[in-house]
Amino acid sequence: MEPLLTVRELEKFYGKNGALSKALDGMNMTIEAGEFVGVMGPSGSGKTTLLNCLATIERATAGSITLNERELTTLKPKELEIFRRDQLGFIFQEFNLIETLTAYENIALALTIQGERVDKIEKKIAQLANQLEITSILTKFPHELSGGQKQRVAAARAVITNPALILADEPTGALDSKSAQKLLQTLTQLNQQLAATILMVTHDPVSASYANRIIFIKDGKVFNEIHRGDQTRSEFFQRIIALSAVLGGSYA
Repeated sequence: MEPLLTVRELEKFYGKNGALSKALDGMNMTIEAGEFVGVMGPSGSGKTTLLNCLATIERATAGSITLNERELTTLKPKELEIFRRDQLGFIFQEFNLIETLTAYENIALALTIQGERVDKIEKKIAQLANQLEITSILTKFPHELSGGQKQRVAAARAVITNPALILADEPTGALDSKSAQKLLQTLTQLNQQLAATILMVTHDPVSASYANRIIFIKDGKVFNEIHRGDQTRSEFFQRIIALSAVLGGSYA
């Protein structure tokens, strides 16, 4: 059985002519369906560029990205738009909720765009909101919510369409420690109970320790990876710290 996501010899250049810089340098990686994978690396290692290429926000210079047996690098703009809508879920550091819509409406928007029936939307949101403990805030607007509540709404929005892959970009970056812990528990819940496949870019070893596998990248390539296996989260955290120290550089 093919992996859900396969990245092969991915390259990304920025600049022109003699001022070229290489952000990704022959990146190779695979992710199986149902995995919760963290991506770590020093500043400038290529984490954000990798995420942007996987999200189809940026076009790779060379190489291939295959998700759900579709080659993303050859899709035309309209095909990319549909693929992004139906196959990808996003959780951003800054929430990106629409301020004029309630939490319920923010979550429902993607289903509405897909043409889902109102009764089915109501049923799906009610079930998911109950699982994520956000039922009581569905009628509130983003400005009435705490940072942690906003991010859980964003997590619900990301998973409501049952995407093939959820991409989380520093999802705890704007949260206090208590809210961050709650969000990470939410992501674990989505992964374990709903079999959501999650790829999370993070600089934070604590956040990374919630994942099942960590891919470390450096200078645009995979440097190493570690699996949690039967380890406790605390034990996995210590391994992450140790390997981060080997990589060196700033993780801010």
